[in-house]
Amino acid sequence: LFLGANLPIHYHDKALMQLDPGPGMAAEDFQQAALGFPSGLPDVDSAALLLPAPRLRGKGISLAAPDPELIKAQNRRLILHWYKTQAERLLKVRSRYFAQRMGLSISRIRISSARSSWGSCNAQQGINYSCFLICLSPREIDYVVVHELSHIRHRDHSKAFYAEIEKTLPDYREREAALKKDQWVLEILKE
Repeated sequence: LFLGANLPIHYHDKALMQLDPGPGMAAEDFQQAALGFPSGLPDVDSAALLLPAPRLRGKGISLAAPDPELIKAQNRRLILHWYKTQAERLLKVRSRYFAQRMGLSISRIRISSARSSWGSCNAQQGINYSCFLICLSPREIDYVVVHELSHIRHRDHSKAFYAEIEKTLPDYREREAALKKDQWVLEILKE
């Protein structure tokens, strides 16, 4: 999922994992060592998420089809890194944009891999977002941003709080309903 769309995963050969297994390293040990080694970065084109080909190479060893569990673990790490990078870019820009429109200042913006909520605001005017927010549509993302920024003025979920959101997003109720409908994304991530 990315910005509300389901992207298929395609593999590319641009960034194959390059490791030197060292003298006497068994193929199984080589595969285990590869789990902690960055194998290139994911990228997105208009139709797919592009991941580095799941293949290991080193001196004297070329494994075109490593263990499926190794591939899953590598893909999970790469996608999480990619989500965090994309979320950091987008959420900082959207937060600053809406903070300026709302006449607010933010002390800091932090992106985590939280799986229990989309975001939070602390008493020091710091905003925390889950990187998985990047899975949702831009309309839902903007709702979460404005929701958390509104907590700078109103620490609760009072009528005044929702009036604050409505000043910036008059259609916030529709956005909030869409967000509740897409809550399944966080539920899946918890598993």
